[in-house]
Amino acid sequence: MRLWDTHAHLNHPKLLPWWEELLERVEAACVVGWDIPSSELAVDLAKRSGGKLKAVVGVHPHEAKNLGPAELRALEELAREPEVVAIGEIGLDFYRNLSPREAQERAFREQLALAAELGLPAVLHVRKAYPDVIRILEEANPPRALFHLFSGNKSQALWALERGYFISSGPPSKTIKSLVRQRGLSQIVVETDSPYVLPEPGSVRLVVERLAKYTGLALEEVADRTFENARGFFLYNLKQYA
Repeated sequence: MRLWDTHAHLNHPKLLPWWEELLERVEAACVVGWDIPSSELAVDLAKRSGGKLKAVVGVHPHEAKNLGPAELRALEELAREPEVVAIGEIGLDFYRNLSPREAQERAFREQLALAAELGLPAVLHVRKAYPDVIRILEEANPPRALFHLFSGNKSQALWALERGYFISSGPPSKTIKSLVRQRGLSQIVVETDSPYVLPEPGSVRLVVERLAKYTGLALEEVADRTFENARGFFLYNLKQYA
């Protein structure tokens, strides 16, 4: 069974000692940064993974206050590495507000611009901020974006899908359940957000099992469709147009 965990923090201190063992449980995974050091480690792990890991590099909205010109240049250098498939996780978090809202919006816009410049998709973190994120996306108009661990409502989900964006599901929410029953698995990928939501990348199978239940599809078909969705999203070569 092919499983792609699209969002795992194997660079987190809790998982780093076991990243090779955990990776044996999936066919592929994206290791996601939240600041410059963790993004550097994401690239390093991807280089050492024999191709199973892809790196996603970026500055989380919690860390937005620390994104200055030097950090943005460092991020650009990292993003040019061949193992990097997206800029993320970036966005707005108005739940914890660990960075001022103005700094979050500035960092979000700067990183969306970097993604556009390099021909990379954006992986979005959104918490209690969907209207503002949608406003910024409508202005910036990135060609490809993925809502990580989607927590918005159905109208916001439909807005994203109609723009061609993708939605990532951990343990399916009511919105995700309704969405996949109505529209199927098009533009849906799966994740663990380990070690935060599910503890291990291998536990992404649990997400696939639940999606199979809600769609009525076979487990293997859900795994295959979400795997191919992830492949199409992350490995579509936008860099050739940059």
